[in-house]
Amino acid sequence: MLLKMAGAAALAASVGVASMDYVFVDVKPDKDAPRIILPVPLLAAELALAFVPPADLDVPIDDEARRYLPIARELIGELREMPDAEIVRVEDGDELVTVTKKGDVLEVRVKGDNERVSVNVPLDSVEEILKSARGGRLDVRKALRGLHRFGRTDLVEVVDGDQHVRIYVW
Repeated sequence: MLLKMAGAAALAASVGVASMDYVFVDVKPDKDAPRIILPVPLLAAELALAFVPPADLDVPIDDEARRYLPIARELIGELREMPDAEIVRVEDGDELVTVTKKGDVLEVRVKGDNERVSVNVPLDSVEEILKSARGGRLDVRKALRGLHRFGRTDLVEVVDGDQHVRIYVW
């Protein structure tokens, strides 16, 4: 009986770990350097916050930034309602910057001679983070929970020559 209970506990733990969201930081500094992949479980980050004094988790928002919070909330609502489209396109010689809305994601792309930057901003996560910014303060716990809404996606990818950095949620 004890063996069955231990097996059930191990199975439950493995299912919990397998279903946990991770943020991966994947770095290849150059062609001769080793690749470094750092998996960070979001649950571990949330648990670590339990050791932070509550006053330090309630961060004041700068007056200038606070002025724009209502506009940011309204903008997210408008972006949700609009059809998929390219919102911004800037071409300067061999450089191109685009901002595109695809589904519930805002995609920012920068392409240059030997560099490429891709940033994906899920609107659900931005909305959750903006909700955590009430009364002129940012609740760090609620903002972190917004990361769970990213789902499985690339957040940031930067390629500059042989250097490569990718941050993604899985």
